[in-house]
Amino acid sequence: MKLFSRIFLSSILAGGVITLGCAANLMSGNKIAGSLFFTIGLFFICSFNWHLFTGRLPYSVTKSDWMSLPLIWVGNCIGSILFGLLISFAKDSSGVVDTAKSLVENKMNTNLLEIFASAICCNFLIYLAVEGYKTRDTDLGKHLSLIFGVSVFVLCGFEHCIADIGYAAVAKEPKMILVVLVATAGNLVGGRLIAGIHNLVKYKRIVTTKSI
Repeated sequence: MKLFSRIFLSSILAGGVITLGCAANLMSGNKIAGSLFFTIGLFFICSFNWHLFTGRLPYSVTKSDWMSLPLIWVGNCIGSILFGLLISFAKDSSGVVDTAKSLVENKMNTNLLEIFASAICCNFLIYLAVEGYKTRDTDLGKHLSLIFGVSVFVLCGFEHCIADIGYAAVAKEPKMILVVLVATAGNLVGGRLIAGIHNLVKYKRIVTTKSI
């Protein structure tokens, strides 16, 4: 029970910092700068080992891992909503709210199949960012993995289900729920697919090296 409580609280914090990244992106007024500032979310999540649904998905192997994913998703949602509403009520936030509303409206008018495909692409990049952070030997390599993985998915406009919740909370738009659910499914497929392919490549490489 204590473990699940820690995971849940960690998930709330993770959802919160993702939404702070969303706010930085909205406030920047520049796509490239906004995509770089968005990286703050995954940077702190990886640094403090918090639980993010899209980051944990590719590494979910055991029954316990899979059982914790819904808890992480709910915690991320709560954190994103709380921080999103806080940002929307903050001083001089009207411009941010208007920008968020425009972004959310565009997402709700997008074909759901496009949302799904975009979410698959998003978690390809999230996995590469997290895996790079875990496996690089230097701080520079770790941070560049996060920066490139996250900023590219933001620049491309790919769908991240927790970020979508953050944007919807800032915009105070509950109708985004369908987009969020489709994005969640796409993130799940993308995360498992890229992790499976990468592990297969690593396994094949090990076997080939040993055979030589």
